[in-house]
Amino acid sequence: MKKYSVFQAPLYAFFSKDFYADIGRSHRGTAFGYLFLLLLVCWVPVVMTWHGPFAEAVDSYAPGLIERIPEMTITDGRAVIHADQPCFIPMPHSTNTLAIFDTTGKYTSLEGQDAFVLVTETKVIMKQSAVETRSYSFAEIKNFALTREKMTNWVALGRKWIMPSVYAAVLISSFIGKVIKMLIYALIGLLFAKSAVPYASVLRLSVMAGTPAIVLHTVFMLTPIGFFIPGIAWFVLTLVYLYIGVRATTAAETPAPTSV
Repeated sequence: MKKYSVFQAPLYAFFSKDFYADIGRSHRGTAFGYLFLLLLVCWVPVVMTWHGPFAEAVDSYAPGLIERIPEMTITDGRAVIHADQPCFIPMPHSTNTLAIFDTTGKYTSLEGQDAFVLVTETKVIMKQSAVETRSYSFAEIKNFALTREKMTNWVALGRKWIMPSVYAAVLISSFIGKVIKMLIYALIGLLFAKSAVPYASVLRLSVMAGTPAIVLHTVFMLTPIGFFIPGIAWFVLTLVYLYIGVRATTAAETPAPTSV
């Protein structure tokens, strides 16, 4: 009979051997559903701390940048830029150049330029690295107009949805990563169990043992030192709790000796 719920792990996984013994003995399944919900909750405050600086940067830099970017139209694969050319767009608060708009033919590549983007009459060239660029042709574009109103709307849309998108991305990627780690932890846990606990139970215990590391990592990520704690610290912490959990389970399953 179950004594604890897996959803009590954020509390009991820190200190209760009885909790680990119950999870190992009486529960079934992998507890990956619980792991997903734990990450779902833990990522919320972290991503919220990212939102403020991002929104502040957008509000600070976007209006001035939009004002400098020239409006343009593309018709049948040919661009017309409504500004004096070549038009240089500087990086915010920097002497470097972000982009060059030029349909006169004076600039045809980014070679020797510090700009990251070059817009010509027929294509846009983007710098991928110090030695690599990539070109995107306008040939398939029949009719398109880039206006400041559109750019403002795009920025507003990005400001609204970028953090939910980031949240979904980090949640899914971290869940996949944690599942892989838990499978590996469970293999190590079998060494602790010495065949006394089946793999499915050790895997379930691995998820519980990983809970303190996930919770503490979340707390520390909300502080300035959070990203400087080495991953090996969380690895060792999880193994310590997994050892405790496996030993608690094997002790609970070992019958007490009877007196004669």
